[in-house]
Amino acid sequence: MNPETFHGVNPLMFIINPQAKNGYCLKVWGKVEQMLKEENISYSAVRTEYRGHARELAKIYAEQAGGQRLYLVAVGGDGTVHEVMNGAAGHQNVTVGFIPGGSGNDFSRGFNIPKDPEEALTAILKGISHSVKADIGMIRHTDGNKTYFINNMGAGF
Repeated sequence: MNPETFHGVNPLMFIINPQAKNGYCLKVWGKVEQMLKEENISYSAVRTEYRGHARELAKIYAEQAGGQRLYLVAVGGDGTVHEVMNGAAGHQNVTVGFIPGGSGNDFSRGFNIPKDPEEALTAILKGISHSVKADIGMIRHTDGNKTYFINNMGAGF
């Protein structure tokens, strides 16, 4: 697979959280990046710099895709995939993938995503032509803002 870029965005985009699992996620990304290079797969990657940055990046890339197919892959923990999903929500052209590199990785366990980064990448690359679909839920806050969730949502009374 060697996708063409559009509007400066590669259709296979990785959003990496270097802080996940106290920096361990960078080792996970190193394995993924090595495999991408060995397989000569065209991709783009960006690292998050602060809380909420993955959401901002996902939204920017989804909008820049201009309706063309975009695969956003979160590399990090549950918070990273949550942010990427929230940034991509509402964009029908965007598919979100996940390579676990966090501490808990509840999302990956719930969706049977392999722990091994190379196996997770292989599943994503296979899934590009055979994607798995999942519903997302939405919470509308009293201020009108929305938050989306996919694997769980908690509320306290």
